[in-house]
Amino acid sequence: MDRKNRAVQSDDQFRQVVDNVPTVITVLDSDGNFIHANRIAREYTGLTLDEYRSVDVISRVIHPDDAEKVRAARKQAFSGSDPYEQEARLLGKDGVYRWFLFRYNPLVEGGRVKRWYGTATEIQSRKQEEERVRQENVRLEERNRIAQELHDTLLQTFLSASMQLGATVNGVPSDSPVKVRLDRILQLMEQGVEDGRKAIQGLRLSDAHPLDLVQAFSCVQRELAVPSDIEFRVAVSGRQSPLHPAVQHEIYRIGREALTNAFRHAKAKSVEVGLDYSDSGLRMRIWDDGCGIDPQLLNLGRKGHWGLAGMRERATRIGGLLKITSNATDGTEVHLSIPSGVAFQRSVP
Repeated sequence: MDRKNRAVQSDDQFRQVVDNVPTVITVLDSDGNFIHANRIAREYTGLTLDEYRSVDVISRVIHPDDAEKVRAARKQAFSGSDPYEQEARLLGKDGVYRWFLFRYNPLVEGGRVKRWYGTATEIQSRKQEEERVRQENVRLEERNRIAQELHDTLLQTFLSASMQLGATVNGVPSDSPVKVRLDRILQLMEQGVEDGRKAIQGLRLSDAHPLDLVQAFSCVQRELAVPSDIEFRVAVSGRQSPLHPAVQHEIYRIGREALTNAFRHAKAKSVEVGLDYSDSGLRMRIWDDGCGIDPQLLNLGRKGHWGLAGMRERATRIGGLLKITSNATDGTEVHLSIPSGVAFQRSVP
């Protein structure tokens, strides 16, 4: 068998081997032209071997936003002889772009590159996790900015007014008819300052240190200085799963707002929080047996108050569904449901 026939036979054997490897594999000549694409590559992209060899593959299967970067990187790499890798979105025959890590290694003979061997590994889950972390960092920076702004403006003004009012109250005779009213106003202002501090602290909490929802909700009654004669309990059902920190933070803010309304405005004798973990997701139910919320306020909110609107906005932001029902007979129920794919952390391979 002459050298040419042996080379053809060797190429055929090589193609048979790579066609059975469960990874996208391509072979290119020294100029970057496709010589071969294995079975997995052809099945994933939907391109035939002839199309790999004859069409502009980058234009066909690489995301338009990544195509020029891919061309530029390949041109630079193929002018040398060093291995290189690059991330880009690859179009599957199902019409969906997914992130892949492309690695190219040269076959060097006689000091020159004869071929390039390329592999592509899907990294969609990793890229999604990177994007989630990036968005959480953006949110954290924004929350810190808002916290600083609130501390330096509104809270400082409120604290100054409270101190001046306190000094004024101290100068009012104890038998004055306005003494009791001024004392009550001062108590409300001091409570407002304390609530403001806690809100700022909550904004500054790093998502790297998520709250324990059961513990956090259990402390709300004490933090709000609610009379202890109100029956309050927090219950959990199902197997607890780790929540995405950003999602958990929003769940807590929604729940805290609902509990604040129940404790301070509903005149309730009993308040309950239920957290239900299941394969389909997380459901939170907050119920009280109080006087209910006026239907107009429930639908439109109270002018200058953003509690109910904020709860709905938070739920929408994390892909949850919020439902609030209320009447004077049965009290108020707040239901929040979040799909498992949004709520729960999954390990990334």
